[in-house]
Amino acid sequence: MLAMVILFFIILYTLIAYVVVRRVRRITTDRRLRALAVTIAVLIPSWDVVLSGVIYYISCPFFPKASIYETAKTDGIFYEGPFRNTVYIGVKLDGTLVNRMPSQVMMTSKEAINIWSSL
Repeated sequence: MLAMVILFFIILYTLIAYVVVRRVRRITTDRRLRALAVTIAVLIPSWDVVLSGVIYYISCPFFPKASIYETAKTDGIFYEGPFRNTVYIGVKLDGTLVNRMPSQVMMTSKEAINIWSSL
């Protein structure tokens, strides 16, 4: 459902950008204004990718590391449930579960659905 909403807004933006660029082409004959309209239509949805690419490319030689500023010490995390010894559970296309602890037995997707529905 979310993908359909996103797809709707992508199509809507494309239509609006197309109409605006066509109107600019009808109003003016200046090639710079036409190019500016196309540039703005392309950069509105993607400006953060372009800008962050430029900023990261420039700043990487000066700030090249990730830092840990504070470490929190805890007694641990306690969780009860059928999947307490797992980190992530995924299902392959053949129906087997992946990313489980080696000591646990692989199960089919029907068994996984039964376990998830019982939670």
